Amino acid sequence: MGYLEQMKGRTVYVDSPPFIYLMEKSERYEIPLDRFFSAMDQGRFRVIASTIILAEVLVKPYRQEQWQVVEKYEAIFEGIPHLSLLPVDRRIACTAAKLRAEYSLLTPDAVHLATAVTSGADFFLTNDRDFRKMEKSNSQFPKLVFIDDL
Repeated sequence: MGYLEQMKGRTVYVDSPPFIYLMEKSERYEIPLDRFFSAMDQGRFRVIASTIILAEVLVKPYRQEQWQVVEKYEAIFEGIPHLSLLPVDRRIACTAAKLRAEYSLLTPDAVHLATAVTSGADFFLTNDRDFRKMEKSNSQFPKLVFIDDL
């Protein structure tokens, strides 16, 4: 059974890379991401992400002074069905600090994982290989799924 089937009825945390690849129309990941986001649009699973995603997705358009793209991306995130953007609260920040201390994660990665853990996500969709070091270390973490594995 593939990951999309396993995700059915579950909660999936989505890290920044899948959204960045979607927004930038990455040909390399087009097919697996189309499958994932189509299943999300159909409501097959609940999708959550941290609001920190905006700080990562909007970097390129801000850097290139593409103000219409910034507005478009902000509007897209406000209107994605079946996606809940979760703010960084005290509990997430403290969990992120603990993850940084234990696994030497960068702050954004620690915030993403802390958001997934504290919200009870079952899966963590990413393409960030830095998370590989955590795959077998703790069962408290959601199941890591890399885009190529979809």
